[in-house]
Amino acid sequence: MKRLQQLPILGLGLATPVLALAAETCEPNEFCFQVQGYYILDFIAFVAIIVYAARKPLAAFLDKRYADVSKEIAAAHELRDAAQQKFDAYKARMDNLAVEMDKILADARAGTEVEVQRILADAKAQVERVTAEEKIRLDQESKRIRDELQRDAAALALKLAEQMVRERLDAAAQTKLVDRALHEIEELPATGANA
Repeated sequence: MKRLQQLPILGLGLATPVLALAAETCEPNEFCFQVQGYYILDFIAFVAIIVYAARKPLAAFLDKRYADVSKEIAAAHELRDAAQQKFDAYKARMDNLAVEMDKILADARAGTEVEVQRILADAKAQVERVTAEEKIRLDQESKRIRDELQRDAAALALKLAEQMVRERLDAAAQTKLVDRALHEIEELPATGANA
């Protein structure tokens, strides 16, 4: 409130020299205090009133703004330091990337070699199993063929023997043999019934 009372006094103090110079006459295209001087004095008075009236709020605003800017600068420095640390970590990882890639390739090659050995062992075991199964199958097949050949040979031998017997036996001998075979057949059921 006291400041507001002092403002008219300050205005009168500034206006007094202006009024004293107001009596001058001005020529065209020259500096005339009555015209341009009043503008200058009015501007100086306006600035003085603003500075006087707004000195404390302006100082408080500037102090607050300075504190805010200082905090923002500190936060920016922290962010920059964190970004620098991340950059350094990424750079270190990139530098180690070639070593890691070589290690991964070596591990992959070793794993591939182990896998190849396992596959070869599995293939060898499978070949041995298939070979054993085929040997068993071939043995069974050869036994079957051998048995079949023996049956065929026996049938052929019987046929040849029958043919040879027919050629050597005459009709009377054949009849005698047939009669004897019939007689033996007739006796077979009787013997089977008694038993």
